[in-house]
Amino acid sequence: MITKEPPLTMTVTAAARLLGIGRNQMYDAAKRGDVPSVQIGRRVLILRAPLLRMCGVDVPPPTDAGAQDAQADPQPAAETNPGPLAAQFPRR
Repeated sequence: MITKEPPLTMTVTAAARLLGIGRNQMYDAAKRGDVPSVQIGRRVLILRAPLLRMCGVDVPPPTDAGAQDAQADPQPAAETNPGPLAAQFPRR
């Protein structure tokens, strides 16, 4: 059976609705670092699992669906050709 994982991020509007606050308040909270977010270009995305954990919601870890792919290709293409964003988004 194939299960669909929820996206890792959500829009600022969706996160604001989830918390019951205004969209501008969510943008301000992301800018201050009060909520976990990433900015890609001009778009701000809120990280779903850390936000839910901050609110006291238990979030199951992601499934290991990609484990077989990782075994087939032990070195992802991003590491062989880091590109211009590699310095902005270090691997953890």
